[in-house]
Amino acid sequence: MRVADAVGRVLGDLGLLQIFGVVGSGNFRVTNALLREGAEFTAARHEMGAATMADAYARVTGDVSAVSLHQGCGLTNALTGVAEAAKCHTPVLVLAADTAQGDVTSNFYVDQDALVASVGATPMRIHSAESAVTDAARAYHVAQVERRTVVLSMPIDIQEEQTQYPAARPTTALSLPQPAVSHAEVQTLVDLLDAAERPVIVGGRGARAAKHDIRELAETAGALLIASGGGRGVFEGDEWALDIMGGFATEGPPPWSVRATSSSPSALRSTHGRPAGIADRRDAAGADRRPCRGDRYAQGR
Repeated sequence: MRVADAVGRVLGDLGLLQIFGVVGSGNFRVTNALLREGAEFTAARHEMGAATMADAYARVTGDVSAVSLHQGCGLTNALTGVAEAAKCHTPVLVLAADTAQGDVTSNFYVDQDALVASVGATPMRIHSAESAVTDAARAYHVAQVERRTVVLSMPIDIQEEQTQYPAARPTTALSLPQPAVSHAEVQTLVDLLDAAERPVIVGGRGARAAKHDIRELAETAGALLIASGGGRGVFEGDEWALDIMGGFATEGPPPWSVRATSSSPSALRSTHGRPAGIADRRDAAGADRRPCRGDRYAQGR
């Protein structure tokens, strides 16, 4: 089959269910291939809208979402949304058509790899018809396991070539590692909460998947709940939940000693707008679901 069809097939087999984008000649076939595999396509009026929708979808569901774009201007239009997703470590796979190999005189030609890397996203590409299935599968796994925004450039000449499917997959079948929490770390958190006079648990966007457990912890510890800007709404409806921390917060009580459950505790701000970094608090404990090198998940106090 054609490479574009094989790329759609393997991504569908891996579980890609949602695509956003603006379709043009360069990404038409791979988008249709994904639809045949059961994925749902949401068309946008502009590529940046498609990128931000994919970012939001992946943040809320925790699943890898995709953006389908035309080469050149399709990618440059989406770049602000791609940069935002990359900075937030959102697992988004951007399927970007690319000009034919060596065709530097095309009006659509830009150095897509350099462009993507400049905003913090991860550039990857289809290198050949023979490696296309492996290249696409690897890009999906990097987005999924390492929680990166990956831009997979797909040269239009390679998309039209023939390849075999099924084909070899990446030699390392990556899977999501489970966070390993030691008894000592749990005991440290228990001691901090037990010693705190007015504990507050801050929930970032990563708290959505564990919001019920966090509420139970807060009830046991006698702690108030508050969301960061990225976790807005995560504790909505709880009688002991405050508003949100950050520039969008409403006026409220003064800052408390904080027990942070956020992807970046030091970036949070108090309801008065004053930075509430580690130096402003006596104690803090944090949890982060992003993996670090060696496929281990970052954990810290």
